[in-house]
Amino acid sequence: MPKSATDFKIAKKLSLIYIISLTGIIITLLLFYNVFKNTIFQEKHSQTKSLSDAALAVVKHFHSLAQQGAISTTQAKTSALQTIEAMRFNQLGYYWINDSQGILLMHPFMTKLVGVDVRPVQDKSGIFMFQEFIDMAKSNRGGFVEYYWPKPNSSFDSENTSESYPKISYVAYFSEWDWIVGTGIYTDDAKNEILNYALRAIGVVIAFTIIYTLISLYFVKRLVEHLNNLAIKDSLTNLFTRRFLNENLTNLEAKIKRDADSVLSVIFMDIDHFKSVNDTYGHAMGDQVIAKTAEMIQNSCRPDDLCIRYGGEEFAIITFSENREAARILAERIRRKVSSQIFRNDNGGFKVTLSAGIANNLLNENISTTIDRADQYLYLAKERGRDQVVMNEEIPRLSIVR
Repeated sequence: MPKSATDFKIAKKLSLIYIISLTGIIITLLLFYNVFKNTIFQEKHSQTKSLSDAALAVVKHFHSLAQQGAISTTQAKTSALQTIEAMRFNQLGYYWINDSQGILLMHPFMTKLVGVDVRPVQDKSGIFMFQEFIDMAKSNRGGFVEYYWPKPNSSFDSENTSESYPKISYVAYFSEWDWIVGTGIYTDDAKNEILNYALRAIGVVIAFTIIYTLISLYFVKRLVEHLNNLAIKDSLTNLFTRRFLNENLTNLEAKIKRDADSVLSVIFMDIDHFKSVNDTYGHAMGDQVIAKTAEMIQNSCRPDDLCIRYGGEEFAIITFSENREAARILAERIRRKVSSQIFRNDNGGFKVTLSAGIANNLLNENISTTIDRADQYLYLAKERGRDQVVMNEEIPRLSIVR
């Protein structure tokens, strides 16, 4: 057989192997692309549901506060709406809330339709999406709905939805308030993302997706915790705020009636000569003194005690105990801790002292009056020279000005 013929057959076989291998690679890539596309869309579905669950967790959190009596139901609903309205994810991600009657309760971009029945609104394919949201949420307590919708950077015109894009949303139902909470993704963006990712290593993309999901869940959790703290905690000391105390007076008075054997005590504390600390060492050091004092107060109290930054360098503790001397023991322990603490700066160290006034709640006395008496006892402690605790004494005319 001539060499040229042999070379031709070998080249033909190699070409055939190459073609078969290339065909196999193409088929494999197409299969991987389809698997990858489905994986990404499933991940988007899962992510959308997780994000919707995060918003639902915010609603449940404020509902729980209302159930506990920490805030009113109206305040809880308002706080939940404001919180979720401010939440964002990705570039175009947002949330909306409507009720089962079709009334739009919150939408960060369709503000002109808030308070309006949006069930007649339909997309360019004729889908009445808000009715779909209601049906899906109420029948299954949650689910996905596909429709066309403008993007946030487009014109939100309920009469003209021609500039719309395919979108899939997940809606969840919170029956206690008759709220339907929803969020979604635009699938045209997802397709572009899939195409870009398909040009890279599939493994890298999957790894990135997993990491991204974990990070998203982590930050959602941290966000709920942070919003909770913003609602009821002072940012410098991490103690409860005076507003939180005022909103819980009714609950505290109810607890007094339920547990008649316990003694409610109010401890008012104030850092002595705090203005001189700011004047001498600066406001930054003054903040350190306040924060450290708050830490010592918190560490000295029981988990059930209510520790409050009442204002500036003034603190309050609401505590229940079995006898009327327990509050004095607690206040003295805190006072000694604070007076022994050394605060240091570039010029050396210094100490501060603490004055305290304590009032035990009297029979049929409202807590506001108890708080006022504790504050007057604090003034009396200042009048007597500071760095001391005064409790349940007859209150003379006071001349000191803090």
